[in-house]
Amino acid sequence: MKTALVLLFGLSWLCISFIKVDTHSPTPYILPDLGEIGELNIPPDNPMTEEGVALGRLLFYEKLLSSDGSYSCGSCHHQKNSFTDGLYS
Repeated sequence: MKTALVLLFGLSWLCISFIKVDTHSPTPYILPDLGEIGELNIPPDNPMTEEGVALGRLLFYEKLLSSDGSYSCGSCHHQKNSFTDGLYS
């Protein structure tokens, strides 16, 4: 039993030592000129990143997040309506 635990610990340590730590730095998202809208108030402790924008886009269209898996935010909030549901003007 003791030998098995030592062997298991040794194999675990060996596997962990080969795992590389991801040192990837997020890519800052550069906003286009927003014209009359002006500057957005983006908190310094939560900057916009390319990866965050891509994740947000995926989640916006993900149907599995709905209660029955049949619709997403993008099902009702269309880009042609400035991402509103188009029901109110």
